[in-house]
Amino acid sequence: MTNKQKPNLYEERMNGYGGGYNNSQNYLKGLDDLCKFHKMGNDHKVLELGTNDGVSTVLFAYYADSVTCIDNVLSSKLQSNITTNNNIIFKHGDIESIVPNLPDNYFDFIYIDAAHEKESVLRDIKISLPKLKINGVICGHDYVNEPLQEMGVLGAVNEFFKDKTIN
Repeated sequence: MTNKQKPNLYEERMNGYGGGYNNSQNYLKGLDDLCKFHKMGNDHKVLELGTNDGVSTVLFAYYADSVTCIDNVLSSKLQSNITTNNNIIFKHGDIESIVPNLPDNYFDFIYIDAAHEKESVLRDIKISLPKLKINGVICGHDYVNEPLQEMGVLGAVNEFFKDKTIN
């Protein structure tokens, strides 16, 4: 049985990962709103690229049937989160090696938060889109409208989706 305890949206933080996370703002509230908006439920399958400590993973696990998450590192906090949420499937290794072996048209929701360099984000979008169900949601973290972000997430997303119709 899955532990369906919702993480505390106002206390859980990713402290130590850049200045933005130490300013009392918490991105989990926004992710919670996103899950609710898209009516994520017990029948949803989530793919998360870049897991870190599993902070967002646990929130997705609260709503979804299963969360398949991929990262090169298995931290002690992530291990604890996996242990207490048996609907989290952790795949240890490189995204580029693992994602192509996942089933196509399978995931309802894909969340990208791995390497933030433009080429890495473009790669993650390209290799994960075939895994997304029709009418599924692909989204990510750190889409910030700042000049330096043109070489990162912002630039990759804008380039990939510039000529595509998005519904």
